[in-house]
Amino acid sequence: MASYDCVSLDVVASKVIGLDPIVVPTNKAAIERGYGTLDPEVSGVPLDDVRMKFKLSGTTLVGSAPPFLVSRLGKLFTIKPFINTSQCTMCGACVLNCSAHAIEQKDGRLKINHNKCILCYCCRELCPSGAVEMKRSLVAKLLLKIRNRD
Repeated sequence: MASYDCVSLDVVASKVIGLDPIVVPTNKAAIERGYGTLDPEVSGVPLDDVRMKFKLSGTTLVGSAPPFLVSRLGKLFTIKPFINTSQCTMCGACVLNCSAHAIEQKDGRLKINHNKCILCYCCRELCPSGAVEMKRSLVAKLLLKIRNRD
């Protein structure tokens, strides 16, 4: 699949694997901010011809928590992208593909505005120089350590 609109692409991908697109947190955040659409135009093979059964992995700790708790404590579990300026070649691939328009140029460098970022990680996936890295909160680092021990 391909699209110039990353959010609409994720909406279609959600539908293909049988998920309601609005229950995917990045889709919901983007749609609520006016990016993408819940009913994008699809060219080529009809969705009904490519739908598949997909079993979700186990729920995450944050995803299974009550919404009031997530709204208050969810930031403790966040993994945020940031741009390693020593690796960034200023090619603009991240800027071009950020549907939330969260990547800004300041002082000749690219920086992610975390107030706008919807944590879709498209910037990381599409950076040809690998300059977009992940910064885990302390709690996220501890949970990863515990998970890797098992």
